[in-house]
Amino acid sequence: MLVPWASARADLTLTIEPDQIRVAQPLILTVTSDTPGMTWPDWAEALPGWEVAVRHADELRATLTLRSYLPGEIAIPAIAARSAGGVAYQTDERTVSVTSVLAEDADVSDAAVMKPEAGALQVPGTGSAKGIVGLFALGLAVIAGGMGLLMWRRRQAQRKAPAMEVDRALQAAEQQQDAAQAVWAVRRAAELASGQSLSAQTASDLADDPAALAGFSSVLHDKLVAFLREAEAARHDPSGDTEHAQVIQAARGLVRDTREWVLVNASHLKGKA
Repeated sequence: MLVPWASARADLTLTIEPDQIRVAQPLILTVTSDTPGMTWPDWAEALPGWEVAVRHADELRATLTLRSYLPGEIAIPAIAARSAGGVAYQTDERTVSVTSVLAEDADVSDAAVMKPEAGALQVPGTGSAKGIVGLFALGLAVIAGGMGLLMWRRRQAQRKAPAMEVDRALQAAEQQQDAAQAVWAVRRAAELASGQSLSAQTASDLADDPAALAGFSSVLHDKLVAFLREAEAARHDPSGDTEHAQVIQAARGLVRDTREWVLVNASHLKGKA
């Protein structure tokens, strides 16, 4: 039986540095668990409104880089995670102040203030209401254009971010001999290929419910189940250095197989979307 959220909050610690940023400025979010063997959520789903990049993730700690491309009081929702024993944990909600790229006292009708930010603007004559209105409109256009560029860059980064997260997790797993990060990389690659959330699925769950990966390769489904069973066995082996290395090697091969399957089936997947 799952432990109620309220009684499990103390086992997850959330830190944010800094807690006030400008638009597009990165902040570092770290979630630390007192309980080993944590399964972390799909970060893009858990942190809507933020651009998310995973810096590090293991069974005790996850460190992320977050960026917001809109100003305001931006919420960081409660983050839920699950232990190896199936106990659910959750952080408290937080809020980050994201300020505009312009100074707080900037006035779009004041060319002397706007010129360094927006480039060469025509300064209207003193008392020219028409010139001030035109400058106001130009200032708004500059701001809108800048926001459009930032959003475009964000969309481009989001397209590349998931695959980069998987590669970084595999690299960290090999460097640190950390099988937990290898498992996370395999789960994430399978999620990207199948469109299904697998963060809380054990090997037994997937073996008992093949329909959970409907449309996914049946061969890859069986490989994923076998891999997760091997990883679960290695995690409980007190002398499992060799087993951990084997899990990491198997993870890289399974991620490669998953990506090759996506490439072969790209047209089919596009039609379904």
